[in-house]
Amino acid sequence: MLLHEILGLFEQGESHSEIGRKAGLTTNQVRRIADKHGFRKMKPEIRARNDEIVSLHRSGENVKDLARAFHLSESSIHEILKMYAQGGYEEGKTKRKTKAEKAVERNDAEIAAKYQGELLSLQNQYEHLLDHCRKTEARHRDEIAALGRHIAALEMKHAEELEAAQ
Repeated sequence: MLLHEILGLFEQGESHSEIGRKAGLTTNQVRRIADKHGFRKMKPEIRARNDEIVSLHRSGENVKDLARAFHLSESSIHEILKMYAQGGYEEGKTKRKTKAEKAVERNDAEIAAKYQGELLSLQNQYEHLLDHCRKTEARHRDEIAALGRHIAALEMKHAEELEAAQ
């Protein structure tokens, strides 16, 4: 079974043991794949608790009080709120961000600034090329029309010569 098929089974909510059976892998191997690609199953009671935490936070509860009320650390509360803010919880599953995704987030502004000049340059090159193509197309259209007229004149001359020869 290919990796994309296994990841598709995670997306469908299959359990690690079901995926292992279908793919010929152990549950631990499946779990490692899930962790590597950012998937983990969330128990319904955990999801309900997290939904309540987010709801209370949106209604004004602070992180410290939520941590105390749910017997969690403040960092755990922050992580839950962060996952919901990113739209990471759906249908009892989470898609954790990979290290590469986190690095991209951190560097987005830096990357945007770095490549903005190149983007503008490419846009200018594109506009110049498009303008050149339009001019070339018009010139070729005129040349084709002139060739068409020349061919028609040659055909008429040839027809006249054939008539004269008969």
